[in-house]
Amino acid sequence: MPPPVHGQQQQSQQQQQEQQEPASSPRTQLQQPFPNALAGEEAASSHTLQQEQQLPLCQPGSFYDAAAQACSLCPVGQFTDIAGALRCMPCPAGTFGNYTGAPAAFFCRACSLGQYNDATGGVACKVCPLGTFTPSTRSTACQACGLGTYWDGFGEPTTACKECEEGHFSDHPGATECKACPPGTFSSKQRAMSASACQPCPPGTHQELPGSAECKVCPAGRYMGTPGARLCEECPAGSYSSTPGSIACRPCHRGTASDVRGSSSPLLCLDCSPGYYQDEPGMPACKVCPSGTVALEYGSTGRLACKHCTELTSLQSSVQDIADDRQRLAVQRACSQA
Repeated sequence: MPPPVHGQQQQSQQQQQEQQEPASSPRTQLQQPFPNALAGEEAASSHTLQQEQQLPLCQPGSFYDAAAQACSLCPVGQFTDIAGALRCMPCPAGTFGNYTGAPAAFFCRACSLGQYNDATGGVACKVCPLGTFTPSTRSTACQACGLGTYWDGFGEPTTACKECEEGHFSDHPGATECKACPPGTFSSKQRAMSASACQPCPPGTHQELPGSAECKVCPAGRYMGTPGARLCEECPAGSYSSTPGSIACRPCHRGTASDVRGSSSPLLCLDCSPGYYQDEPGMPACKVCPSGTVALEYGSTGRLACKHCTELTSLQSSVQDIADDRQRLAVQRACSQA
């Protein structure tokens, strides 16, 4: 008697189900999943290689070292943030790594201001040379200081170079120091970019030092009539300057004289004594009356003030009657041999 058809159909469906289901092997059952795969083909090849060769699953911060046939920590300057990596990634340019076995890019530290790193996998940043700066952290190169600025390496680096101070200028990029305005000039401008910022000191002033922000006023007794002077000049004998910042000295009046250089007061212009006169202004000394004549007055302004001794006898009954000592001595000196 033939078997029931229902049993044959059940056996046939069971065979078809077994053919459709893939056979599992002990190798695939023991293999753990591959989290956080590397991007692109590297992740796929790494996963396949580990599946085929049953490599150990290295943790983030380490990689499989084929030579040692074991997991090794990422060296300084590198990192890996995935498990099962076959190599570590270098820290990007502008950063550096000082940590062994870094498990993330976070451990790649940004270069500070004034430092840079132009290569990947750096273990330290490089200091920018003098005359350059970095506008931000994480820099891959340094920039030259612009005109009117400089960097000498002193102080804490910032996002810009130092500005030239008053009395100084910088006329080329990458300056390590500013140039000083020469003596006789000044500049009140900061961040000056050329020597044209240095202006000559105006008349009545001077500046003997380089790199000055202002000029000095000539003191009383001195003067300067031309621009760009390093020093003021003394008033010559026979003149004076009582006002600071003078561009010229005032001459002593006629009938007076002064042998003092650098005089700051008209009081030093003294009246000519009896027996002398001065008919010119600004003279260092008075003139002596001609022989046989004498001027009795103080501050005589001309030769006509010098009287002949015969004229004096009609004015004075006796030389001894002259009360002023200087007048009496002048008459005695001029008229004793007359």
